[in-house]
Parts: sequence; C-alpha cells; structure tokens
Amino acid sequence: MSESRSNPAAIGATTRWLALAALILHMGAIGMAFGILVPLTALLLEQRGLASSAIGFVSAMPSLGIVIAMPLAPRLVARFGVIPMVLSGLSISLVSVLLMPVADHPVLWALLRLVAGMAMAVPWLLGETWINALATEARRGQIMALYGMAFFGGMAVGPLVLQAAGTEGWLPFLLAASGILIAAAPLPFIGHLAPNLRAKQAMGLIGALVAAPTVFGTALMGGISESALYTLLPVYGVRSGMSEGEALQLLTWLLVGAIVLQYPMGMLSDLIGRRLILILLALLAVVCCLAILALPTGNTLSHYILMVPLGGCLLAFYALGLALLGQRFLPVQLAVANATFILTYELGSLSGPVLAGLAMDLGHPGGLLGFIAAVCGIFASIALWRGRVRRPVVDKDFPGGPQA
Repeated sequence: MSESRSNPAAIGATTRWLALAALILHMGAIGMAFGILVPLTALLLEQRGLASSAIGFVSAMPSLGIVIAMPLAPRLVARFGVIPMVLSGLSISLVSVLLMPVADHPVLWALLRLVAGMAMAVPWLLGETWINALATEARRGQIMALYGMAFFGGMAVGPLVLQAAGTEGWLPFLLAASGILIAAAPLPFIGHLAPNLRAKQAMGLIGALVAAPTVFGTALMGGISESALYTLLPVYGVRSGMSEGEALQLLTWLLVGAIVLQYPMGMLSDLIGRRLILILLALLAVVCCLAILALPTGNTLSHYILMVPLGGCLLAFYALGLALLGQRFLPVQLAVANATFILTYELGSLSGPVLAGLAMDLGHPGGLLGFIAAVCGIFASIALWRGRVRRPVVDKDFPGGPQA
C-alpha cells in the first residue's frame, strides 16, 4: 500500500473529497435499498398475520449473515482483491432481493435475507473503513456525520418510495434492487484508494474489544435500538390505530431527525468530546420514549414531532461511534477494529428486533418504546460509570492511546 493510501494528509484535498463523495453516494444508495426492504418485509409478514417475534426473527436474518461473514471478510479481500469482492457482494445481494417475490414464503425469505446479509459484509466493512481512513482527525466527527446523513437519507427515502409504490407485486423489490446497482456504480473509479486489508493486523477481534469497550458498547446499543425501531415502528403504528401510510411516516420522521441533527452532533463531538455527546443523547432518547408513551392513542401529529428528536438521538450513535473508533485506533488497526465494530453492531441488530418483538407481544405496542428506553438508560449508566472508574491504559499492542 502506498503512503498516500494510508495517510489522509498525503492525499490531495480534491482527491480525498471526491473519494469521500463517491463512498458517501455508495452508502446512501445502500441505505435506500435497506429503507425499502426492511419495512417491506415487516409489512408483508404483518399482512400474513405473523407474530411480532416472528417478524423480528425474519428481519434479523441479514444481521446474522453479517455476523457469520464478517470475520472472513478481510481474508477474502486479501485473496481476491477489494473491488472484485465488493462487486461480488453487491451482486449476490441483488440476486437475493430479486428472488424474494418468487420465493414468497417466510422461511425462504429468512434464508434469502441471511444470504444477502453475508454478501453485504464486505461492502459495508470497506465503505466505513475507507471513509474513516480518509478522514482527518480535526473533522472526523463531521465527516462521519455526513456519511450518516447520506445513509439515513437513503433510508428515509425508502419508506416514501415504498408508500408511493405500494407493497404488492414486483415493483418495490425492483426499486430496492436499483439502490444496490447505484451503490456499485462509483466504486471502480476509486478502487486505487481502497484501504489495505492485505497488511498484517496488529490485533484481533477480541483485542479490539478489550482495548476500547465503550466504542463497541456504542455499536451494540446503536444496533439494538436502530434495528428494533426500523423493523417494528410501522407495526407499532398500525397496532396503535394508524393507517399503513401513517405508520410508514413514523419512520420518515424518525429519519428526518437523524438527517437534520446528524451534522450538528458531529460538530459538537469534534468540539466538546464524543463520549459526553453519546451519554447526553442516550438520556434524551429515554425522555423522548417516555413522552411518546404518555401520548393519547390516535395523536399522530405529536408522534411525528417526537420522532424527530428521537431519531436525532438514536441514529447518531453509529456515526459518532465510528468517529470514536477512528480517534481511538491507528490506521493499521482500522480494518480489524471496524470489523469488530460492525460485528458488535450486528449482534445488537440481530437481537434488537427479536427482543423488542417479545416486548410488544407482552406489553402491547408500547412495549417497543419501553424496551428502547431501557436500553438507552442502561447504556448511559454504564458509560457514566466507566467515565468515573476507567484509568488511562496504553498497551504495547495498542499504542493509539488510552482506553475509550
């Protein structure tokens, strides 16, 4: 790997920003595909009368696929190359999406979603590692916020596209497939700037977890809350008396909050510290969830209003966690650290819909928001406790700084 590909300061500003723009487009298009597929799957299964826990199980299959494939991803890239593996992963995902209308059965959908998740492991890993490697420390929070805005912007467009196209027939699946095609388009032009996953890594997955537990706690909490809300919020809306269109708009307003507030949160994290911002956001999310639970049934407008700050809080966790990751780990450690971050996030995504679905089955629709409030409260408590008791530790294998 050339020096320019490992050190962002050695890359020309124009080249760096063009590469970042291409990667942000790539991830935004993937976000649009997710934004269509996740609620589409949940709503179609809801129409078939499945329990919330069963819907959550099928929806969690992509996360399981990523958990299975992610430890293998660096080795596969080292053997076959970055761009071939990314395009292969996108191609397999594309085929899986197009097979869903043909294989119209919950069990087959679960298998197809599992395969799609495994295929997306490499594009996801490379996209985020790439962006973090190109970011400069002074603006890392802002750059990761721009990435988050693009990804969640794509996810916000997804429900609107689904609302316009409807949930029946091939059209919504074809529109999701178009997002995958758009994601592939810019990658061949920036392949020479890809992060070097052939380099010998200075640590393993467990070593990364030990080095920075708060970073990966952020990923776990973000995965649980985001996947639970994005999968089951439309179901919550329908069971609370909203129409299908009104329930889908809950997701849109949640993502509006994420898009509007993402960049201010990134700027604040660069100025006053990423750990403090994460704790404050978790506490504010608890307040928002409790306020929504206190609303009378049928108060749709108030639901929409409160979804904005809730989305701004919860959906900022992933980008801020990535910024904390880039701050904590050296460039040579980023590939394994980012893989560990995604694995931890996906473990949360895998369990989030299932646990939240059980909470809804036990506590009716409000069980979803009660579950999210509990997760956020636990995270804030643990992060505050670690902030009081942790000591700076510099390990010879992790010379990047103290534990996060």
